[in-house]
Amino acid sequence: MSDPVDFDIIEQHKENIEPQKDGRSASALKGILQVPKTELKKQQLDERREIEKQLELLDELDDPIQPFLDYIDWTIKNFPSGRSVESGLLPLLERCTSHFKDDVVYKNDPRFLKVWLQYVKYSENPRDIFVYLARKEIGRQLALYYEEYANYYEGIGRDDQATLVYEEGIRQEARPLTRLQRRFNEFHERKMKRPTISHVSGSPVFPTRTALALKSGTSVPVFQDDKRPIPQNKIDIFNDEEESTDLRTGGWDRIQTEQLRNKENKMSAISWAGETLPQDTPVTKKKFTPKVAVFKDTDTLHQQVYKIIEVPGKKPEKIDLNFDLLYQGEEEYCLQEVLAMMRGAYTKPQSAELTPSLENVSVSLLKADKQRENNETIHLNPLNNLKRRASPTATLYTKEANDEVYSMFNRGSKTVKSDNYEDDELIYDDLTEQITRPVLNDLTERVDQKKRKLEEENENLGAIIQKKCIVAPADEKLKVALLSELNPSLNSYRGFFQYPKTMNMCNTLKKSLNIKQSRHVFVEFEGTGDPYNLKTLLGEGGFASVYLAESMTGEIKAIKCQKPSSAWEFYILTQIHKRLEGDQVLESIVVPDELHYYDDESYLIIDYIEKGTVLDIVNLYRAAGKPVDEVLVVFITCELLKVLESIHGVGIMHGDLKADNCMLRFGSSHDNVDAKSWKDRGIKLIDFGRSIDMTLFPKNVEFKCNWKTDSQDCPEMRNKETWTFQADYFGIAAIIHTMLYGTFIETKFDGTKYVLASPIKRYWKQELWNPLFDFLMNSKSYGTLPLTNVLKSHRQRLESWIEDNDQSLVSILKYVKDGLK
Repeated sequence: MSDPVDFDIIEQHKENIEPQKDGRSASALKGILQVPKTELKKQQLDERREIEKQLELLDELDDPIQPFLDYIDWTIKNFPSGRSVESGLLPLLERCTSHFKDDVVYKNDPRFLKVWLQYVKYSENPRDIFVYLARKEIGRQLALYYEEYANYYEGIGRDDQATLVYEEGIRQEARPLTRLQRRFNEFHERKMKRPTISHVSGSPVFPTRTALALKSGTSVPVFQDDKRPIPQNKIDIFNDEEESTDLRTGGWDRIQTEQLRNKENKMSAISWAGETLPQDTPVTKKKFTPKVAVFKDTDTLHQQVYKIIEVPGKKPEKIDLNFDLLYQGEEEYCLQEVLAMMRGAYTKPQSAELTPSLENVSVSLLKADKQRENNETIHLNPLNNLKRRASPTATLYTKEANDEVYSMFNRGSKTVKSDNYEDDELIYDDLTEQITRPVLNDLTERVDQKKRKLEEENENLGAIIQKKCIVAPADEKLKVALLSELNPSLNSYRGFFQYPKTMNMCNTLKKSLNIKQSRHVFVEFEGTGDPYNLKTLLGEGGFASVYLAESMTGEIKAIKCQKPSSAWEFYILTQIHKRLEGDQVLESIVVPDELHYYDDESYLIIDYIEKGTVLDIVNLYRAAGKPVDEVLVVFITCELLKVLESIHGVGIMHGDLKADNCMLRFGSSHDNVDAKSWKDRGIKLIDFGRSIDMTLFPKNVEFKCNWKTDSQDCPEMRNKETWTFQADYFGIAAIIHTMLYGTFIETKFDGTKYVLASPIKRYWKQELWNPLFDFLMNSKSYGTLPLTNVLKSHRQRLESWIEDNDQSLVSILKYVKDGLK
C-alpha cells in the first residue's frame, strides 16, 4: 500500500489544474508541483526531445498511433493546467488528427476517436468538428461518436437534433449497440421531463447531398415541378451555381487549425512599443471664437500709481510713484532701466547663463575630464564655498523690503559707510553716481564686470575639477541625474515601464496582507497587463518591501516595492547581464524581469530564489550545535570570489556584500551520488541597490559614505575615509568570518595593518585563510584597485584544495538543502 499523499501543495495550485474525465493521480500531481520551476522546465524539455525522436520512426511501427497517444498522455500529466502555450497540447492534438485523418485503419479505432474528442473540448465550434468527422467517416461505426455528438446538442438545448444523432447511430448499428440504445432511452426520459420547446434547425445534423447532384465533375441545376426561372426585365444578378453546389456537396478535404479557423475573431498580436491606449475624453463644447478678433486694451490704467504712507505719530503722506515698475517679479530695477524698457532699448544682463545651476553641478563634474588622475580632493558642491560678495542692490521684493523703502521717505538721509568701498566702487556705485552715467554704457560695464568675476570663479572651479573626485554613492539625486544622462536611455531597456503618475500602493499592499481573511491580494501593471497574486511579505527595509508573488502562469516571483521610486538596481542588474552576456557566472546574479516605475514608487520583479541565505546556513548549524563545515565555507568563498572577479572586471561594484545578501543556488543534480556533482551548485547574489557603476565616473573617483556604519563595513568607511573596491573585498571577509566563527566580523589595527580580533583557529586551514583575510582587509596596500588578479590567485588556491577534499561536499550540500526547507 502506497503512502498517503499530502494534499496541501495540491490545494495551493488547484485553480491551475484542469480536471480530467478519468481523474488525475494525486501522487503524480504532487511530484510535478513540488519540483522547482527551472528544474522542472529542464526536465520536461529533455523528455520532450526524446519523445519527438520516437515520432520520427512512425513509418517503421506496427501501431504508429501509439507514440502519439503516449505523447498526449505525457503532456496532460506534466502540464496540469491543460491547454497552454507552454504545454503545446492543442498543436499536438492537431498533429495527431491531421496525420491519421485519411488512414482507413484508424477511422473506426476508439483511440483515434478519443483524440478527436479531446480536440473538440478545446474547439470554439464543436459542431464543425463533428460534421467534419462525419464527412471523413471517422467514428462512423462507433457508438462513442454518436453519444458525444448528441450530448453536445443536448447541452445547447437542441433535443430534436440530438434525437436525430441517436437515431442515425442506431441505424448504422454502431458498436456497442446495446450501450447506444440505453443512452438513447436515458436521453428520451430526460427529454420528457423537460418542457417542450420548439427549435428550428438552422443547419443539418449530418452533411447531406442535394438530389441529382454529382459527387464529382460538374453539377446539374435542379428544378422542381418543371418550374423554371421567369425572365426578369431588370438586370440579372450573376450566380455561380457551379461553385456554390460544389461547396455544399464536396465537403472539407481537410480541417484547418483552431488558430486559422478563428483568426477573424482575434486581433493579431503586435508589439506594444510606440502604441498608446485610447483614453476617454470628456465631451466639451467647442469654444466660440469670432472670425475677426476684436482688439481689447488689457492695460490696467485704472490701477493706482501712488502709495499712501502712514507712520504712527505723523501725518499720512502720499507718494506719487508706481512701485510696480521698480519691483517686477523678484528683481529690482532702477529708473534708468525702467526708462530703457519703455523705449525698447533694454537688454537683460546674461549673468544668469554664466552661472551653472546647483542641481547640475554633480553631473557636470562627473562629465568633466574623466581621463585625469590626480591625488587632490574635489567637492561635489563647489559653489557652496565660492560665495559671492553681498550686493547692496540685490534685494528681493518682499513685504519687509517694501515697507523699508516706504519708510525712507519719512526720515532724513544718512551717510552709508562701507568697509569694502575700494573693492566695490567699480561694481556697486551708489545711486547718485549711477544716475549721472549714460544708461547703456553702465549696463554694458556691469555685465562685463560680472563676466570677469565669474571667469575667475570658473578658473577656481576648473582647478578643483582636476583634483580627486569624491562622491556620495547613496545620493539618490546623483543616481537620478546619472540615469537621465544614459545613452541609450533607460526607456529603451527591455522590461522597463514608466508611468507619469502616482501609484500609492505600497502601504495598501502591506495592510491587505496583514488581514488574516485576505488570501488573494492582486496587483496588475498596465505595461504588461499581467496580474500577480501576492502571497506573503518576504522582507522589509527602510525604503523597500519584498513580496512573494505568483503570476497567472504559475511562476513564482519576488516583487520589490520601493518608495520613493528608484530605477538604479534595475539598471545595474541589466548592465551586468549585458556586459557578461554568455558568461556562466550570470547564474550567480539575480535576473531582473521587469521594472514598473511610477512617480512615487517602483516595483522591481525578479526571480524568486527558494533556498536560504548564508546567514540561514549559519543559523542551521548553530541550531544543531556545531560550526559550519569548513569545506562548505571554502566552496561558498570560491563562488563569491568568482562573482567579484567578473563584475569588477566590467566596472560594477556590489557595495553591500553581507551574509543575508548571498543565497545558495542548487542545481538539478543535487541528489546525484557523483562526488563532482557539486560543480553545478553555487550562490546567488541579491540586493544591488547600493551598487556602483564605475564606468559612469572619472577614473580618479573615490567614494565617501553618508550612512551610519557598523563592523561589517570596511575600515575606510568607519574612519570616514574615501574608498572604492575595498567595500566589496571587506564584505567577502565579513561573510567568511560569519561562516567560520558564527558571529559578525570584528577587526583591530595593530599599528601597521588591520587584523582579526580573534585569530584563525589552529585546526582550520590557516595557510588558506590568513593570506586571504590579510588581502581582503588591507587591499589598498597591495596596489591599485581593483586587484582581480589577486582575487583570482586566491580563488585558484581554494579550488585546488577543495578538489582534493570534496568527498563530503555533496552530502553536506544535501544536508543544508533539506535543513532549509
